[in-house]
Amino acid sequence: MEVFEKYSDLLEAAITDHLSAAVDGFDLMELVGMLNARKDELDGEVFDMMLTLTDFEAFKELMLAYKAETAQVRAADSCLPRMRAAAGLTRREHDK
Repeated sequence: MEVFEKYSDLLEAAITDHLSAAVDGFDLMELVGMLNARKDELDGEVFDMMLTLTDFEAFKELMLAYKAETAQVRAADSCLPRMRAAAGLTRREHDK
């Protein structure tokens, strides 16, 4: 839970700082309330991230998805040298 609390605090501070400078009377909790009221209507990574401010389960899902995605990228990257070798290509030949 400590990681979630630090994440929430950092994200809340960054959002509040930026939006307070741009929107007179900005209230983050009011925004979060509006987002939660319409979360089934919102789509996109920005909204997903903002909903994680108050929802530990949403935060957990976001972190697990990120971990799985980065593991897939690392696995694909580790296959590239073997694929090049199997094709008989050096790195220099492949990049041409």
